[in-house]
Amino acid sequence: LFADIFSGRTFYTDSFINCNTSFVVYRLECPCGCFYIGRTKHKLKVRLAEHKQAIRSGNPLYPMAVHYKDTNHGSCNSLKITGIEHIKNSIRGGDRLKKLLQRESFWIYTLKATNFPGLNGELDLAPYL
Repeated sequence: LFADIFSGRTFYTDSFINCNTSFVVYRLECPCGCFYIGRTKHKLKVRLAEHKQAIRSGNPLYPMAVHYKDTNHGSCNSLKITGIEHIKNSIRGGDRLKKLLQRESFWIYTLKATNFPGLNGELDLAPYL
């Protein structure tokens, strides 16, 4: 179960996701309500640690780090990460990474993450080509 408080929509997922799950599309949320949709092929806890390090160092390549710097939010300890979808290995095979990229784009579009309070840049449709 995943709720989008801005649209009032609720999404259901059959995925069990925890901090050790890899190949995940996730929602990173700031305490002020701004959010970023991302993906990782590594464990979710590793990706969260990368975001926190980017915030501490002010890395301009990370939208959430830029947001924290621009708004003077300070500590990133209250940053919240939610796994939205786990991309499992298909019994038919196929490119799991490409599927991960496609699903990230789907969620960026569905949650309107390129519009405020979303922090994503442009919607990348290249994974569908």
